[in-house]
Amino acid sequence: MKTNATLMGWIFGALLALAPASALAAKMNDSELANLLMTVNSGEMEAGRVATRRAQSSDVKAYADKMISGHETNSTAIEGLSQLTGIDPQKTDRSEALKARMVARAKELEAKSRTAFDKAYIAEQIKAHQETLALINKELLPQASNPEFRTFLERTRQTVTAHLEEARQLQLKIK
Repeated sequence: MKTNATLMGWIFGALLALAPASALAAKMNDSELANLLMTVNSGEMEAGRVATRRAQSSDVKAYADKMISGHETNSTAIEGLSQLTGIDPQKTDRSEALKARMVARAKELEAKSRTAFDKAYIAEQIKAHQETLALINKELLPQASNPEFRTFLERTRQTVTAHLEEARQLQLKIK
């Protein structure tokens, strides 16, 4: 009997480890989902500001400027969508934890040496955009209920994919 309980515990643990994050996270409403996206935008703008100050490559600085502009545009669009749909971004423990993680990443970037900065920033951008795509695909789109918000998320996914591809191309160029 003890063996069966142990086996069941291992199986449950394995299933829990393999479960998608969305299955483990509490269901969020559109306002909470919108705030997660706003938090990503804020973090990307901050990382971009660090890069415009610290990057040595003009290509990296141009990419950083594009990230600042693109994420400001996305945030403004979320605000406009909020006025049209009543989806008012609401902070959650999850968005606050994400904010703290993004602030820590920006501080880590800020601490990089001038010679290591460009590569570190672009590597971080690749990681951040991959994580954002996963967030959109696994949590935001599956949980979003408002049709206009879902359409907005689909357009945002296309933009994030383009940003990711640009970062990958830039990474090849600066090696």
